[in-house]
Amino acid sequence: MELAEQLTRFPQRCMLSDRRSAITQWSRGMDEALSQEALLGREVIKSGETVAGAARFNSGAGRHGDFSDI
Repeated sequence: MELAEQLTRFPQRCMLSDRRSAITQWSRGMDEALSQEALLGREVIKSGETVAGAARFNSGAGRHGDFSDI
């Protein structure tokens, strides 16, 4: 439960994109899997979620494996 609660504090678009990529990659060849990962990553970047996450990291959140303030 603690881990689940921690995961809910992470950027959800990114988490769901990573999950989708991990689940769907196994039936694909390397080139296709990497292309899909890039496509999904660009969608997350376009959402603006990455800018907010980078700003939090820049202010110290999540550094050195400490995610207690995320």
